[in-house]
Amino acid sequence: MKSGESEEFKKGLEYFENEQYEKAIPLFKMSLKKHPNHVMSWFKLASSYLGLKNDDEAIRCLNKVIQLNPYHLATWAGLEQIYNKRGNYLEAARCSEKFEEIIDF
Repeated sequence: MKSGESEEFKKGLEYFENEQYEKAIPLFKMSLKKHPNHVMSWFKLASSYLGLKNDDEAIRCLNKVIQLNPYHLATWAGLEQIYNKRGNYLEAARCSEKFEEIIDF
């Protein structure tokens, strides 16, 4: 098990991989109670919310990922996708620019 990966996180991943997002979410939240700065718990929590089409919670979690790791490419791509879907093209473009900056770095 990698550093910061709790049993709850591992079990949450199993549910996530089987698209059982309702079951994965509480496990990722429990993992975050033990390891509040575990980037992948935040990212998988966000991805679970996306799977349930709860964009507001996904954005909240993705912003936490960015706070912890501003170079997390998948997070910038996820935010861009959500903002494009919502028609917030200015914010989507900002996320796209951040993504490109990281790749070019």
